[in-house]
Amino acid sequence: MQNTISEEFSDFNNQAAVQPCDRPWSTGLFDCFSDKDTCFSAFFLPNGIQSLTLTEWKGTNFFLNYFFASTTLFYHETRLQYHLEGNACTDCLIGCCCGCCAIGRILRERKNRKAESTAIMK
Repeated sequence: MQNTISEEFSDFNNQAAVQPCDRPWSTGLFDCFSDKDTCFSAFFLPNGIQSLTLTEWKGTNFFLNYFFASTTLFYHETRLQYHLEGNACTDCLIGCCCGCCAIGRILRERKNRKAESTAIMK
């Protein structure tokens, strides 16, 4: 049976309590033009890009992600997964007020972390 969103959120909060979230993000919130493809995708197709990324990451339904996924929750989950600096308050402010920048930062972070893990495996 699949977890509900509140159960997943609770799981991430429990993980955060075990390990401190103090690693720096690999890029700044407004470093949009460091990766122009990600910048334009996040600006012109934010829901589609967020939904595609969530579908690849969690294996969830693209259309449900498109209509019901929260940028704030996605930002929060990414920060906790990689133990990045910040807190729930900043996650909420960034997700609500700077949605396109938040999605761009998440995409850049995931891309950079994937590149790091690939380099380590070689």
